[in-house]
Amino acid sequence: MSGSYNYEKHIVNNGGRFRAISGARYDAQYGRYAWTCSVAKRVTMNFVVTLGKNMKRRANLSATVCPVARSLDVVGDRWSVLILRELFMGASRFEEILIQTEATPQMLATRLKALEADGMVERHPYQHKPLRHEYRLTEKATAFYPVVYALRAWGETWCKDGSEGVAVRFTHRACGHDVGLADVCPVCGTPVERSELDAQVSEGFKKERADRRAAFKASRDPEGRPQ
Repeated sequence: MSGSYNYEKHIVNNGGRFRAISGARYDAQYGRYAWTCSVAKRVTMNFVVTLGKNMKRRANLSATVCPVARSLDVVGDRWSVLILRELFMGASRFEEILIQTEATPQMLATRLKALEADGMVERHPYQHKPLRHEYRLTEKATAFYPVVYALRAWGETWCKDGSEGVAVRFTHRACGHDVGLADVCPVCGTPVERSELDAQVSEGFKKERADRRAAFKASRDPEGRPQ
């Protein structure tokens, strides 16, 4: 069926197609083994095998009581934050997140598993034959939204040319006014939460996202597999 390629299943199946494992090493900082594996199509990929109930990615988690350091153990890399951005924007399925983050399937699968182990996302089956899951934000992840909102404000202020325009505008539903980059409505003076705002994606950002989707689809065969 066109566009139905199951990336999650492919990644899991790769586990049964290893021809050789070489250069295994233990990363004491993150409590994990990493090695290079040759798979059936002679493509060499780097896989990280994580261990234990919480995947033991943070062997030294208790070494500091600093909340910033501990937070970075959960969301301290680009891919994790971009995944959460997409989930906050309404994406829920692997392919949707893959397209807009531009991560590799292996990288995305690893990050999603890590976020799940850290209690940030939950998997829910939306199809059983074949089994496929969608990803939903947990209460813990929802509490992270103000950080994403603050990153947006900082990025719009310091990381963009003024001529580019704001990527996503938020309107305070109660009074109908644009809140700009603030978390307090500048018109009615009310502190606002995400649930009280309506988002409007700019035409430029819409095009950027549409172009990513089109490029992704063009790179796949009729069955949805990479060409």
